[in-house]
Amino acid sequence: MASIIDFPATFREQLEQAGMAFKLPPGFIWVAPKANDRVAYHGAIATPAPMLEIRFHIVPLKRLPLPEGFTPITAIDMNALHDMHLLALIHNVADHLVSGPNPLPAEAVQAEFGADRGTVSRLGLAPSTFSDGFSECMLLALHREDIADAYIFFMFDSFEQVAELIQNNFHTLTFAQ
Repeated sequence: MASIIDFPATFREQLEQAGMAFKLPPGFIWVAPKANDRVAYHGAIATPAPMLEIRFHIVPLKRLPLPEGFTPITAIDMNALHDMHLLALIHNVADHLVSGPNPLPAEAVQAEFGADRGTVSRLGLAPSTFSDGFSECMLLALHREDIADAYIFFMFDSFEQVAELIQNNFHTLTFAQ
């Protein structure tokens, strides 16, 4: 298993800001994020056979301090944006829904990911630079109150070929306990 030190500084910073932990599964390698107009994801890992790429889009929810002398004019509960962000991501990448978004049991999400909420969706991908080389993805969305949202895209062509690999590597990104 590689340590976080082996990954680009920007990905390490995202993990730290979001209070998250990452484990590189055996057989996977780091791949640079692809420039695209759909999702600005922060990191990705892949395995060539069967072809599976796991992409990580992390959104820290901590507000940045305003410069001295500035006063906020509105107050937004950053936690309330999770569902809207999830729907926007689905809209940006999907041609159609295969299933979901389906809520995961709260107890399981807390025990397995350290999150307060989670959903999983399976999407048929719309043609784009984001989906180049893949026809489908499974999207795991995790939310931890006042900390961060994480969106994990499992990119593939044939679910049957990667189902076991996804199951065995479903917990690559978790909230630190």
